[in-house]
Amino acid sequence: MADPSVLDPRVRPYLPYIHAAARRYGIPPQYVIALIHAESYPKWDAGSTREAGNPDTSYGLTQLTPPIAAAYGYGTGGYDRPNLNYLRSVLTVPEISIDLGARHYRNTLDAIARRGKQYSDESEYYLDGLRVYNGGPGAVDNPAWERRWQQNVQ
Repeated sequence: MADPSVLDPRVRPYLPYIHAAARRYGIPPQYVIALIHAESYPKWDAGSTREAGNPDTSYGLTQLTPPIAAAYGYGTGGYDRPNLNYLRSVLTVPEISIDLGARHYRNTLDAIARRGKQYSDESEYYLDGLRVYNGGPGAVDNPAWERRWQQNVQ
């Protein structure tokens, strides 16, 4: 369990959701916290939005787009097409954003593992997962995105 005394105070209200999602998807909680930090810093605002560099805006603590949420079955209401207004609002609910973000992070990690890339330790694997999550699907094997990521985290 992450030690609340060393955390940014803005993360504390979300710790129950972070730990639940970390357990559910088999991710160490510190990497779920790092995911939220990377995606929503400096505001840690559940209602935040950001242009994600594509036609879809990303929402919430984990900065997911409505199409990603729809791919996991959110917002369809039994119809073929998702309700985008509903998705935009649901992605700003902290519990949903954190759970869905951790689920997407887990799938990102699994996709990286299937590629067979070798890491010197577990932390490199989780950090590479954060890099790819942040950069989107095209970031898996994109050297330019890897250089940009390295510049941003240093």
